[in-house]
Amino acid sequence: IEFCEETRVVQVTSEPQPTSASVGAYDLDLPIGQLAVVTLKAWYGARQLAPAPVAMVPTILAFVPQAGTATPTVGEPQWFFELSPGVISIYPLPDTASANMLSARVATKPTRTAITVEDVLYQDWAEAIVDGAKARLHIIADQPFSSPPHAGMANARYWQAIGRARSESVRGRVRGSINVS
Repeated sequence: IEFCEETRVVQVTSEPQPTSASVGAYDLDLPIGQLAVVTLKAWYGARQLAPAPVAMVPTILAFVPQAGTATPTVGEPQWFFELSPGVISIYPLPDTASANMLSARVATKPTRTAITVEDVLYQDWAEAIVDGAKARLHIIADQPFSSPPHAGMANARYWQAIGRARSESVRGRVRGSINVS
């Protein structure tokens, strides 16, 4: 779980879901056994929405559709922000209900009750995850397996692998520019 949170190496694209007129907040449909770490991108139809950090959202109407006598802007959504993991809001609010309009690219982590995890974790990052577990175990005091030196070595390897995985999560498994036009 920590490895996925730190690296964002496991990513899924949600299936397009319907939007409702004048509704801005949507729960993303993620695979069973996975929770959202962060929403990386969102699309309204085929158009990518601009991300907006919550602190930069300029109007209360993006959070609460009616504040005082003001009414929210409706139209084609231009940007998205994350209300909580797995819940995004779009603004302006959609002016019509539409089928299959909202999709998102989300970094995920397994739930604590997951019975399966993504293959990439076993195929590419098993040793790193084992190093993270070793570091935690070796640092427990007064146990037969306690070993601060071994904990330090395992922890160094773990965080080195996290750095490589972070790079892969941004670049993908291709060489070249990280921009696609």
